[in-house]
Amino acid sequence: PEDGQLALLGTGRGLRVGSAEADRLLAGVSAIEATLRLRDGAVEINEARIANTQLTATAKGVIEGAIRRIDLDARLANLGLIVPEVQGPLTLSGTATQDANGYTLDIAGKGPGQISATVAGRVANSFGSADLAIRGTGEAGLANLIISPRSASGRVGFDLRLAGPFRLNSLSGRVTLADGRVVDPGLGLSLQGVEATSQLQGGTLQLSATGGLSSGGRLRVDGPVGLTSPRNADLAIQLDGVRLYDPELYDTRVSGG
Repeated sequence: PEDGQLALLGTGRGLRVGSAEADRLLAGVSAIEATLRLRDGAVEINEARIANTQLTATAKGVIEGAIRRIDLDARLANLGLIVPEVQGPLTLSGTATQDANGYTLDIAGKGPGQISATVAGRVANSFGSADLAIRGTGEAGLANLIISPRSASGRVGFDLRLAGPFRLNSLSGRVTLADGRVVDPGLGLSLQGVEATSQLQGGTLQLSATGGLSSGGRLRVDGPVGLTSPRNADLAIQLDGVRLYDPELYDTRVSGG
């Protein structure tokens, strides 16, 4: 068992894993092929592939002396299956090179609406820590998976570094939102033309954002937000001619802090 090989070939129909988004990706017939090797207690991927009408992903291992390289390729036929606001294919490609100390990653992804991202750096063999640069642009609509029934849209830019364990406290850098829109159906209001900048450090997000309300007027929000428990915040909110109204009761403008 310390030096063995395994070949796997199979199909699945209408697979379910309990997540609506993942289940849509696994709809229909999925085929899987893999050849793996167990060497000195570690699993090595010689070649692996999963494919259906929505998703294809392959990983192929190549040995170069004492270094092992894994070439990665994946394609999602339509990102709209996960994020309805963003329609079009999403591709991912790159390499993971393994040596005695861990993996060197060099991965790039591209998608509709000028979605583009790169991940480059090192990951420990134990996957307990990493030193990664994560840069690119994306769509705020990707957050809708988390904030539903609220929704967001707009262009997001990010330039981040993950240094240390895979925790929020290890992440630092800058995230921006341009021409954003945030809708909360429970309030009956939306924020439009949102421009936001956030600096991330030590599990805290330093936010500076401005936007207009759909009812009229503008607001500005500045201050820190804790992203880890107990998630403390200290936000200063400035209102400028914000219109609040109920058709049967009142119609007024509010300014202040």
